[in-house]
Formats: sequence, structure tokens, C-alpha cells
Amino acid sequence: MNKNRRSRILIVGIGAFVLGGLSNPGVTMVKPGVYEQRNGGNLLIGELAGGLCDRVAKSLRPWVERLKRA
Repeated sequence: MNKNRRSRILIVGIGAFVLGGLSNPGVTMVKPGVYEQRNGGNLLIGELAGGLCDRVAKSLRPWVERLKRA
């Protein structure tokens, strides 16, 4: 099964129930067993099919408000 077909099956099968996400923090090993986060990293959340929608905006609103207060 090719990648595009698998993606389409996921989008059609669970896309109405699941949002996709990707976390990409940047860390550096200071010494063996000791790591520090050195940048803000990235957190991407969205529809499996791509694009923006009200569902994503509504889900993220509490997080955005919390960050504004920090």
C-alpha cells in the first residue's frame, strides 16, 4: 500500500475524530544524561487533511489564552 493511499484511509476513517499533531523541541546534551531545551521548539496541530478549521481554533483557544497570561 503506498503512502498516499494510507494517508487517505486515515483521513477518511478517523479524520472527523482526530486532529494531527507534531512536536519538535530542540534539545542539547550538556553531558551524558543531562539535556537542556535550548529553543522554543515547534508544536503543530491541525486537520489530517490539512488546512485550518473552526475545530482546531476552538481546541487551541484555551492554550493560547493561557500563554498570553504567562
